[in-house]
Amino acid sequence: MGIKFGKSKKIPKVNKSNLKCSVKKSDAKFEEFIYGNVWIRELLFYKKGAKKRGHIHNFDHIHYVARGSVNIFIINPDGNENFLQTLHDGCKIKVPAGVAHSVVALEDNTLSLCIQAVRDDDLNILKTNYIDANEDDVNYSKL
Repeated sequence: MGIKFGKSKKIPKVNKSNLKCSVKKSDAKFEEFIYGNVWIRELLFYKKGAKKRGHIHNFDHIHYVARGSVNIFIINPDGNENFLQTLHDGCKIKVPAGVAHSVVALEDNTLSLCIQAVRDDDLNILKTNYIDANEDDVNYSKL
């Protein structure tokens, strides 16, 4: 089932007010964008070992490594992290909605992307928040 485009269908605007434009830390920079029906978070890790702490996406998403390599970890409700997979440039993995996970760079200047849709097949906006509001303090009650 693809997206239905009809002349009478008005595409709803996405509320961008809840998106952080950019978060820059000494070892990484995270930026979020919306292009049409696609939400993208760009994770630029300046240093090997830099980490995107535990967070939960409200939708299934793809984590894609454009440059470098990362380890993806799944976070258990007890807070322990379990290694899931190593991804190198050009590799991707589907992360299901509601699964707490973290990302660690294995090389300097690693660039990876979180990619997900913002509308369903009828072009209705799925939700206005794409990431758990307290993404650095994982709320396990959602799991």
